[in-house]
Amino acid sequence: YDKILVIDVGHGGTDPGAVVGKVMEKNINLEIAKELKKLFDQQTKVKVYYTRLEDQKPTYQQRVEVANSVEADLFLSIHQNYVSKGSDSYIHGVEVLYDGEEEQQIRTSKEFARICMEAVSEASGALSRGIVEQNDLFVLNHTNMASVIVETGYLTNSNEHEKLLTKGYQEKVAKGMYAAVMKALETEDE
Repeated sequence: YDKILVIDVGHGGTDPGAVVGKVMEKNINLEIAKELKKLFDQQTKVKVYYTRLEDQKPTYQQRVEVANSVEADLFLSIHQNYVSKGSDSYIHGVEVLYDGEEEQQIRTSKEFARICMEAVSEASGALSRGIVEQNDLFVLNHTNMASVIVETGYLTNSNEHEKLLTKGYQEKVAKGMYAAVMKALETEDE
């Protein structure tokens, strides 16, 4: 394999992530990861490791150790967003978080975040909420490579909530992530 990618599937096991009604973030994250795995299984240039492919809860440290031990080129973590109660549920769209304090080895996290933001928003048709510097998240500031968290939508927005539960929308989000990774890796060598 030319390149190595780690897909971190957010939450899992006893950690449901955001919960809206009976819908748990951990399950949507896993469904998107499974769609993404189908795409990566069809190519031979990128070796992909997953932090989980079932309902289990790796620790933050375990997630980071997977990425650092295999010397991954990129780390992409799948999540869903939400706003706390009392906030307006009209907020929607895709957001990508990155740690701006560290210059990673090959490509900066900020560059990778921009590529992910464009590709996931374009593939899904979701509003681009932009990239957000977040310097206090364990998985972002303890990985040794360009790392991002892709918040693929807001579970607290009723329209986005419904879309995120559909296989078709999960496939679109996965296609966007796949395109972003392939673009980021192809431009690394320039």
